[in-house]
Amino acid sequence: MTADGRSPLRNGSNGITVSASTFNQIGTAGLESSPDNVISGNGANGIALLNGSNDNRVFGNYIGTSKTSFTAQGNGTPGRADAAS
Repeated sequence: MTADGRSPLRNGSNGITVSASTFNQIGTAGLESSPDNVISGNGANGIALLNGSNDNRVFGNYIGTSKTSFTAQGNGTPGRADAAS
């Protein structure tokens, strides 16, 4: 998404990929007054947790929508993908 969170700024892959990694955090679980990331308009998944990535936390993000959450800005495939190696 563009910096204002309203228009897609597309890429051909995942918005965020975590591969073979543990204990990562994407977002702040509502500790802030507004969601942290707008993860939308990607060519593949919004977030991909791959190759044995576990114990990761994903919260407090707009996935597949605009910053206002009123406009769908879907990713090319599911908003989040979890896959084991």
